[in-house]
Amino acid sequence: MFKEIVCEVIKVKQGRFLFGFSCALGDYVKVFPHLEAAAVNELTAWAALLCGNLSSVPRTVYSSGPALVLAFHSAPTSPHNNATRLHTGFEGTFRFLDRSKFKQY
Repeated sequence: MFKEIVCEVIKVKQGRFLFGFSCALGDYVKVFPHLEAAAVNELTAWAALLCGNLSSVPRTVYSSGPALVLAFHSAPTSPHNNATRLHTGFEGTFRFLDRSKFKQY
């Protein structure tokens, strides 16, 4: 969960991303970039559901409001969802950017 300082945009750049290739198997990241507060619940609409590897997901995610939440979900291992667990997860960096440097559309 990231909460920006006034007049900033949150930028998350992914350096490593390897989850299962099927979101149905239970390993994924939900992206909530359009929040006014750094809080979500089961009724909050997410903008993207990411799974797979770095080539199949956006390299950079920007917030459009004052908060950005990345919700990670991982299912327990079982014979049905790759018991060897070759998925290594997510790694990235975040920065707070000056909102005045972005155009409003």
